[in-house]
Amino acid sequence: MRFAQAGDPKRYGFQFLGLGFLAIITFGMAIPFMMIRLHKYRVDNTYLGQERFTFDGKAIDIFWQWFLCGVLAYITLGLSVLWFMAFLIRYTVSKTRFGPLTFSLPVKFSDYAKIYVPFALVAIVAYLLFAILIFATASGPVFQAAGIDVGDLPVPKIDPIIAYVTFFLIGILTPTITAMMITHRIFSLFADKLETEGEIDLDAFVQNAQEVSKRGEGLADALDVGGGAGIEVGL
Repeated sequence: MRFAQAGDPKRYGFQFLGLGFLAIITFGMAIPFMMIRLHKYRVDNTYLGQERFTFDGKAIDIFWQWFLCGVLAYITLGLSVLWFMAFLIRYTVSKTRFGPLTFSLPVKFSDYAKIYVPFALVAIVAYLLFAILIFATASGPVFQAAGIDVGDLPVPKIDPIIAYVTFFLIGILTPTITAMMITHRIFSLFADKLETEGEIDLDAFVQNAQEVSKRGEGLADALDVGGGAGIEVGL
């Protein structure tokens, strides 16, 4: 048995662009509506076998939490974003249905903080140390022109171009590697805490025989989630 996603990628794309533009001109106030609308489209077009998932969440239910998150973001140094993320995933999972099955995911702010904060602190310290190294190494001529002796600095002497290129590459690779590690821990958290309620008749399941799209591979591949190949689930 496999998960699969249907839906029109063009329609999804137009919704994303339209709602994204609306979010910009409303200074972010429309972002909750964008989140819920796009999430509903994805969930309502997700299947396990021939059975479809449904989502009945409403944007107004998360609007004030989003507003509070934005107001407190600078004061809390971004920690309010983690609080909102925990609230959002609890809400969206609780509003998702699969036939008679309901779901809950009791994650908390502390669960997200344990994942994101250590990575953020390590990244900040690493960037600061590396920036100091690059600045001290590649900016020697600038200090010398100002009459400052940098000859005794305990740093290697490297070409400024090599230093800046290295810093640029690390700036690209570090977020990518960090995102992969965070994603792994997030999925592990979800797998540990996801709860279901209700019963389904496993004998009634049949594989979904969707007609292959003649315009492309469907919504799943447009979103690069591999729905075309499917995720096999033993039932």
